[in-house]
Amino acid sequence: MSTSPDLSQTVDDRSPFETELIERIDWLIRLRWLAVLGTGIAVALTWLLYPEALSPLPLFGITFLIALYNGQFLLYTRTLKLGEAGGARLTFAMRFAYVQIVLDLLALASLLHFAGGIENPVALFFVFHTIIASILLSRRVSFVMATVAAMLYAGVAGLEYYGILRHYHLPVLHEIELYDRGPYLL
Repeated sequence: MSTSPDLSQTVDDRSPFETELIERIDWLIRLRWLAVLGTGIAVALTWLLYPEALSPLPLFGITFLIALYNGQFLLYTRTLKLGEAGGARLTFAMRFAYVQIVLDLLALASLLHFAGGIENPVALFFVFHTIIASILLSRRVSFVMATVAAMLYAGVAGLEYYGILRHYHLPVLHEIELYDRGPYLL
């Protein structure tokens, strides 16, 4: 008997939902590679054009961590594809999607903090992750992820507003610092 999995049987035994979920997880990983590339380019260009505008080390560090965990996600996705179809794998795939979105939201909140906080329009990417969650996950979990995204965004804004986190102002985006103005914050 062969110990290697029969891939044709594994694929045929998958439910349509399971197959679609794994395909969308693959899509999310590919999309994240584009985000890593785009973030790296944006940080490098901003640093070259406006060297005093930001601290590139934390931003490059966070971008590197995103690339690192995305590489791990890519490897794990291969094991998901080769595993036996069924409820257990579907559960692992769902949890895997949760982990990816939560890590992305944490990374996005960190990037946002070091790149201008609420003054930076990159905050709109929280909406993209909420949309991705609604595509990949159940309605209930999508609401949870939207709440996590809102709390992270509000957390960065509030912590900078109250001086608990240092605000990194980007004069390229706004001449005046808006993070400490209550009406703008609201």
